[in-house]
Amino acid sequence: CQKPICILRILINMKEVISTHIGQAGAQVGSALWELYCSEHYLKPNGCKSATAHDVDMSPTNAFFSSTKHSEKYVPRCILVDLEPAVLDEIRGGLYRELFHPNSLISGIEDASNNFARGYFSVGRTVIEQVEDCLRRLFENAECVIGIMIFRALGGGTGSGFTAAYMDCLDEYPKTYRIEVPIYPSPTFSSATVEPYNFLLGEHFTMDDIDVGLLLDNEALYDLSKLYIGCANPTFHNINRIIAMVCSNVTASTRYPSVLQSDLSIMQTNLVPYPRIHFPLCSMAPVAGHKIATHENYNTLELIRRCYHKSTQLVKVDCKSGCYMSSALFFRGAVNPSEIYGSLMRIKNSKFMKFVDWCPTGFKVGICTEPPVSVPNSGIACPDSSCLMLTNNTAIGDCWARMTQKFHILYSKRSFIHWFVGEGMEESELSEALGNFQSLIKDYEEAAAPSEIEKPNGNDNDNENNEYEEMEEVETQE
Repeated sequence: CQKPICILRILINMKEVISTHIGQAGAQVGSALWELYCSEHYLKPNGCKSATAHDVDMSPTNAFFSSTKHSEKYVPRCILVDLEPAVLDEIRGGLYRELFHPNSLISGIEDASNNFARGYFSVGRTVIEQVEDCLRRLFENAECVIGIMIFRALGGGTGSGFTAAYMDCLDEYPKTYRIEVPIYPSPTFSSATVEPYNFLLGEHFTMDDIDVGLLLDNEALYDLSKLYIGCANPTFHNINRIIAMVCSNVTASTRYPSVLQSDLSIMQTNLVPYPRIHFPLCSMAPVAGHKIATHENYNTLELIRRCYHKSTQLVKVDCKSGCYMSSALFFRGAVNPSEIYGSLMRIKNSKFMKFVDWCPTGFKVGICTEPPVSVPNSGIACPDSSCLMLTNNTAIGDCWARMTQKFHILYSKRSFIHWFVGEGMEESELSEALGNFQSLIKDYEEAAAPSEIEKPNGNDNDNENNEYEEMEEVETQE
């Protein structure tokens, strides 16, 4: 009797997601993300329900939290990993120290030193068993895990190298969607000289294992904070809260009731035309401070227009130089579907937007009725409705070409390679990563090229008709 009930619960309500935060950037993003999740689900910093949550339905928390039996406490389904203990020690002693399970905060003794090989081959192997045990425990305590979200920075040694080792552990769970939220290297400034090496190697080892990668970069996030929020000197804490809002909107339909469904599997189906081209760029509106938000009124058309504006993109790339392959719009709040489709028709008929000829429709719309929430004292205003756009544009190939050029400048002189080879990596793996990205750039160029449909000539039709007449004559003679 319990089996049908268990299957019914899985089909109706159980959509669970496991989050993995790797490296310094991943852990800092995780700290801001779970702070926002607690505000959305009426949870206190210790994981218990707040005083205003007595009449609130707590079933949406099942997607990202697991509840304990003996007390009304909700524990995040997450793993926070860093090879050095400094960042995780701040979480262990911070305001949300009682929220996370003690075994889910895993730190090593020695950092990766901005070296992919140390995170993948040598230092990262010291903690990989603890991470694998924690991941297995999360899967066993869940009913139906539909996806795994991975947060990391591609320029660091832990974010690039240890994530590649972590993806090997996910081979035991092949039917889960892998959603990656990587911090992409900025175009004009970087935090490490060997950032191109770490970036290409980190994506090369994990490209075939990731289903969707939501690209973000710090430079675009800084500009967004200065322009719309009003921060003269944005900090990592400010931009991490913007990343948390993006991830909250992506997963809103997994947690709350929706008019138009847009969970992780539907997002992948509508955004990824080919397995290797799975890197959509993000835009979000409105993201504004309290002073700016009091002077603006956002209707549906204005939200969509602002999402397609260059200033709200979270990656520095010119979408006008490429073609749109697909575009997904996720709305939250009281939004009228007829207004959305009417606005999309006006946007599509405008001159600035160009779709590839083999995908003329290219739009996916998701509507979540739950309004957006912002963290108190965060400096970001809480609007009545919001829109998140994920678009797969061929201009992303320019990002790969830019990083490939930086990689080639270092690799042509064989600079800094001895640090990677000394940790157990072969030099041929660097050339393989370079070749993989050169083929990826060609994939984007082929996707942007106009398709040529060969039409049969009239002579060919005449020859076919003559052949049929000859066959009929032979049949009549026989």
